[in-house]
Amino acid sequence: MIIKEILKTLETTKGETPVIKLIHKNDNSKLMALGFNKGMVLGNHQTDIPATLIVLQGVVNYQEEGRNIIVNALEELSIPVNVTHSVTALEDSLCIVIRA
Repeated sequence: MIIKEILKTLETTKGETPVIKLIHKNDNSKLMALGFNKGMVLGNHQTDIPATLIVLQGVVNYQEEGRNIIVNALEELSIPVNVTHSVTALEDSLCIVIRA
């Protein structure tokens, strides 16, 4: 139900930041769902453990240290540790981030 909740929130909000919900967390990992309306930006941040971005729906632009990587639906991208990065939705998008 978490993903449906994210999609409903995106339909009813005109916010500028993505909707992020925790799906699972334990001592060694975290699984999050992220919903974006077109144009929303998840601003600069870093991860302290290895992470993977999976785009389930839509298209996002992943930006890190001067390079842009377009990630389409059903594609994944490894996110390096301690590298500043951001994500911009080029379309309405639904993503999963696995930190483990």
